Amino acid sequence: MNRQRQRKLERKRARQRKRKAREVAKTRQRSEPAAYHGTKYFTPRLFGYRLAAEMGINEADNFLRGKLTDTEVSDAVKGLIMAIRQSRPPSDFCHTREQQLVIWRIEKAWREGLRQGIEVGRDGLVGVLRSILGSIESHTSPVPGARSYLDWLEGLIAEVVEMAQEEKGTEEEDEEEEERAQLDLFGSPR
Repeated sequence: MNRQRQRKLERKRARQRKRKAREVAKTRQRSEPAAYHGTKYFTPRLFGYRLAAEMGINEADNFLRGKLTDTEVSDAVKGLIMAIRQSRPPSDFCHTREQQLVIWRIEKAWREGLRQGIEVGRDGLVGVLRSILGSIESHTSPVPGARSYLDWLEGLIAEVVEMAQEEKGTEEEDEEEEERAQLDLFGSPR
């Protein structure tokens, strides 16, 4: 009888341990932001926010003269996600000067986006940040102090800036050509 009771008690304790482990896993899953690797947040509406955030990250790296690491950026982005989700200040989650600088640059870039009248809401911002985490995971090396994501980002931003300059040049050429066509059509002003 005593042995049956002991087995029953052991099974009950095992169930309690499993239940506790599931609860801890759920809590950990909710508290740690997961990276997103899909295309849901690559919409034209959110693209400006993603580009602004990545440019903010790049500006923070330039400000620190290339001393920022992928891990610091990842931690800063995770802290900003948790701050947005919990409506708390990011400083509650990011403690280093580097992380705070990254967050400040991202938020500054986003405020400029809001001035342009494009509002995306909390879920959109969190989605953009999670997709940036996905990029960090995809492009970083598993080496302490790695900067592969930041190097990739620097190249990407250089390409974007170059494309924007080419597009601006094309627009200026089109305007000049249009002016010449109007002059040919209406004659030169006297």
